[in-house]
Amino acid sequence: MALFDFLQEGAQERYLPSIKIIADRWDIMLGENALDGVDDYTFVEEVISLLESGRYTPDIILQVISDLGSIAWWRGPHLGDAHAGRVAALARRLHLSSADALTLPPRDIPLGAVREAHVVFAGDLMGPFHSPSRGAIDYVAALAMDPTITRIDLHHGGETLSANMQAYIDERLGHIPHERGVRLISTVENPDYLVDAIRKGPSTYHFWCEPIMAPQITIASRLGPTVMFTCGDEPPPQYADVFWYFHEPQHMAPIWKRRGAPASYIRNYVQSLSGPFYDEGPPAPRARSEVGLPQDAFVIATVGNRLAVDLDETFVTGIEKILRDRPNVIWLVVGGLPDNLLNACETILGDQFHYIYQDQELARLMTTVDVFANPFRQGGGNSAMIALTAGAVLLTTNDGDVASMAPHDHRAKDPEDYFARLATLIDTPGALDDWRGPQQERRRLMNDQTHFLSALKAMVDLAHQRFEARQGRTLTSVVNEG
Repeated sequence: MALFDFLQEGAQERYLPSIKIIADRWDIMLGENALDGVDDYTFVEEVISLLESGRYTPDIILQVISDLGSIAWWRGPHLGDAHAGRVAALARRLHLSSADALTLPPRDIPLGAVREAHVVFAGDLMGPFHSPSRGAIDYVAALAMDPTITRIDLHHGGETLSANMQAYIDERLGHIPHERGVRLISTVENPDYLVDAIRKGPSTYHFWCEPIMAPQITIASRLGPTVMFTCGDEPPPQYADVFWYFHEPQHMAPIWKRRGAPASYIRNYVQSLSGPFYDEGPPAPRARSEVGLPQDAFVIATVGNRLAVDLDETFVTGIEKILRDRPNVIWLVVGGLPDNLLNACETILGDQFHYIYQDQELARLMTTVDVFANPFRQGGGNSAMIALTAGAVLLTTNDGDVASMAPHDHRAKDPEDYFARLATLIDTPGALDDWRGPQQERRRLMNDQTHFLSALKAMVDLAHQRFEARQGRTLTSVVNEG
């Protein structure tokens, strides 16, 4: 079986063009028959074994690792702890070796300089409905609230920005005083962006959902203090002086250790209780009748861009059991579904299943929802925040983006606990209100931009402190310090 024939099995149609690009690239890089005969059980092991064989150059290895992460996200299979650790160790070694090979004298970087000047790397800016793109602009807007800042360079991939992306940039950044020095720089149009950044003088380097294999991440740590948003529970393969996310350190530490992160990475992690969120306030309510939902129904919503992966058998079966005993409950699913799963849900669940492929007013749609039921996945943070803002109650397990948005005692420990909690929310009068209050308080804190700016400034200072402490040492020795 050709590699693409295997990879397209189980993938949503929207991802097939990108998967085809990867399959064609791997046929060239790894050899046309290198992965003949793989299946979902052997695929990841075969790929990693090839990368560890010593047959390929560092550039090929890092590209394949990056592609493997995309495939795992788009169609699966998920990388287990052992495989994730091997991949991260290989990538880390190559990035550190490349960065340590640079001949750079110790840099005299005063704290005041890195407080005033900032370089943000953010990957491609795809549009305001793409949460990493939206977040990158909101991150810059939060930084620019500091009146002492004199330079913010946002480096992004791609060339021409879409009209709606540019409109969001204008809305969020257009009012910022010229003195803040905000500039958007395409790394495609300006391939010497790192050289330009060095010439401009000392700065703090920030990474907001930058592609995880981007070489500038580790190289930047040779140039100045680095601050990285981790985009989730997963330990990054590259070094930063400060890693940050919304989860508690005691939540992240065992996950990172299990998935092969060095002790130095775990020490460098800090929690932020707030983030760069643009709170536009509650959306205008939408009548349920507009979208075909009964007024007296209890509506559970699940939203996603890759539901073919997110909706596993355990989740779908659990929802089916909940609905079977409760004819007043409707499961609203928003996002692309493969035909076989869509047909099965329509056949088995009947009128209790309501499907919307896409809704341009998702925030208003979420005002019709009682519970946002997050699948057992890592992502979903953007749609969960939209649902929270609309007044829905979140239900999530203990892992992933959405868990960080819920109070600790609202997170289910396993699927059995998850569906027991869902049953309680449906069956117990007042349960929704009991959950809604603490969740809305959590949402308000996450959206507090003054709080976030204060947290971000503290992270910049901590990154500078750690940068100064490692001056004159190789990054490899810093990372491997027990």
